[in-house]
Amino acid sequence: MTEIVTPNLNGLAKSVVKAEAFRKFDDGSITASAFFSGFFWLNNSRLFIVTNWHNVTGLNSIDGSRLGSFTPSHVSVLFYGHKTNGPAAVHPKIERHRVVVPLYNEEHEPQWIGHSSSPTVDVVAIPFPQFETSAWHIVAMNRMVDFETSWKPRVMDECFIIGFPEGIQAPIFKRGTLASDMQSGATANNPYLIDTLGNRGLSGAPVIGKGTGILNPGGDRNVTLQSKIGTWLNFCGVYAGRMSDHGVGSQLGRVFPPEVVRELPFPN
Repeated sequence: MTEIVTPNLNGLAKSVVKAEAFRKFDDGSITASAFFSGFFWLNNSRLFIVTNWHNVTGLNSIDGSRLGSFTPSHVSVLFYGHKTNGPAAVHPKIERHRVVVPLYNEEHEPQWIGHSSSPTVDVVAIPFPQFETSAWHIVAMNRMVDFETSWKPRVMDECFIIGFPEGIQAPIFKRGTLASDMQSGATANNPYLIDTLGNRGLSGAPVIGKGTGILNPGGDRNVTLQSKIGTWLNFCGVYAGRMSDHGVGSQLGRVFPPEVVRELPFPN
């Protein structure tokens, strides 16, 4: 039996971003803004920010109704990293950095990448500026090498949403438990549920499952020489907000499984 190496929580904290969507007009004036969460994802050496569709459109992904008073045109992204060049690269120091990313090009076409099957799939990827990628060492969620990728949580297992509720400055690890089965029923059009009191600003945050004890390969019930012992984590999807603002729905959060992110039509 071997011991599991628990993932570096500092790495997880650096993989998430605090974002603020706002509307900027041609004269430079800015209207109302709204905070949300997201995380870095690497595809073909290109960096993206994964978050919810409703964060970049200002629309409800289920019925298309407006969520607020404006349609976002830009996103201000606050992230943590350290410099990859110059004097700061010799003695790396984690710093906060902010960059503004336009959501539309000059032809008013969306810059983000949505899921191909339906707009009700509340997950998108926003291309991150290349010059920022080359200047900063940034942690991508799908490059966390010490995740236990062979494991998926089941109902009643513990999980954490890592994000910025209410626009708070530092990333928060908010606890929850799986309320429905991620393994048998969750699809792009049918997210699974977690039991947690979600807050505004958490939408788009990654969900990390946590297991403790003995992990047997292939789900075997018997302990073998290949079994592992300890505490392990794995990326388990994208938090997409509460089911509703009232009743039991206010205590249940929707989570799109990891496969939905991998299905996004990233450019080659």
